[in-house]
Amino acid sequence: MPRPRTIGPTEAIVLPPFVAIAIRPRPGVWEYVRVNVYELSVDQLSVAEYLCFKEELVDGQYNENYVLELDFEAFNATFPRPTRSSSISNGVEFLYRHLSSVMFRNKESLEPLLEFLRTHEHNGHVMMLNDRIQTLSGLQFAFARAEEYLSKLPPDAPYSEFDYVLQGLGFEKGWGDTAWRVSEMVLLLLDILQAPDPSTLEAFLGRIPMVFNVVIVSPHGYFGQANVLGLPDTGGQDSSNEIAAELQGVPDLIIGNYSDGNLVASLLSNKLGITQCNIAQALEKTKYPDSDLYWRKYEDKYHFSSQFTADLIAMNNTDFIITSTYQEIAGR
Repeated sequence: MPRPRTIGPTEAIVLPPFVAIAIRPRPGVWEYVRVNVYELSVDQLSVAEYLCFKEELVDGQYNENYVLELDFEAFNATFPRPTRSSSISNGVEFLYRHLSSVMFRNKESLEPLLEFLRTHEHNGHVMMLNDRIQTLSGLQFAFARAEEYLSKLPPDAPYSEFDYVLQGLGFEKGWGDTAWRVSEMVLLLLDILQAPDPSTLEAFLGRIPMVFNVVIVSPHGYFGQANVLGLPDTGGQDSSNEIAAELQGVPDLIIGNYSDGNLVASLLSNKLGITQCNIAQALEKTKYPDSDLYWRKYEDKYHFSSQFTADLIAMNNTDFIITSTYQEIAGR
């Protein structure tokens, strides 16, 4: 007979006669309760109520009339959010399952994929499909002809030997560098058009050349604080112009690192219209125990209010986040 599982509190706040307790029954799920130790009564608390109770430890009596409250939620409200703990750290897998499910139920949802293949380019050159292919039916017809033609070529035949024929059918050079690789890509997309599934969709999209230039933003140099006279100051530079000049164009992906770098990456991604990735390590809140509550203690030396604000903006604005461990997402 299995033993009953005991769930212990993760955090407790004592403000007599109350004790507020945060309980995490499983990763990604939190519950909050308040116990009156005099009356031995228990009330369930919302997240906002628990945070207000927690802030009273530092601020004293809570006054709701003078509190700035910011509520962040997913920017794409139409996209489903994973609800099971098993989905934590498997965001890409969840994304492909959802997309393939939508494509399977509604063939019209394949139109955005066709449009992407027609418009995807690099340095002004179309990578996947040219103007000869305008519709899904035209794409399937072109695939049938391409598959038949490629089957007659040696698997290691270089793309340069048959590029003219494929361009005539509507295909550009992003499908592969040999006959075998092009054939494999063609078969993958034919499978998607017929019966989409997560693994096939992931394999196909993973082979499309999309990321050519990557910029990683990390803080460096010395800003005008104490004892930095004569040291290089990188503040005030227009990074977007510097990046464009160095790469001779706009990067495809920008990665932020640390609180400062993540915020700069957010600003640059919005300005340049590119995909942003944040690295969730060394965020200010996780460096010191209860620093979100006792941030004033570190304000003079670390400017925690600014750092927390930078983390909030950047982590809620990014397109995706990379972590080193499962615990960085869900806790221990």
